Amino acid sequence: MNVSAQQLFATLPGEWRFSRVITGQGTASGLARFRPAGPGELHYREDGTLTLDTGYTGPAYREYRYRLDGEALQVCFPDGRIMHTLRPDAEAATHLCGADVYTGHYRLADPDTFHISYEVAGPHKDFTIATVFRRVTG
Repeated sequence: MNVSAQQLFATLPGEWRFSRVITGQGTASGLARFRPAGPGELHYREDGTLTLDTGYTGPAYREYRYRLDGEALQVCFPDGRIMHTLRPDAEAATHLCGADVYTGHYRLADPDTFHISYEVAGPHKDFTIATVFRRVTG
């Protein structure tokens, strides 16, 4: 679904179930919430269970800020540093983590389903992270 940054931003508020596969490392699932955090900003928090291929299973969470910036949507770390800037005309967004590169792909399948995937490559990392989000309804 090809949408503008404003349309995507307007779609995100609410609760979403997520399911994630981290190739060669494990899985995660749980609940993600997008809450208004001021004009043009959403607070993202996910809480779930991480299961690693090593046998570890335990709680996990992450937080981000999503900011609407004109024709772009900025995905920021909690301290405000920009991780990715999403533009409707761009195929992917990249983030450098030391010498490793995270290439993010964001796709809104429909108003109640979206996908985020990262290809992670570099001298220290080589895996993909694929997450499907489905809106919690009712």
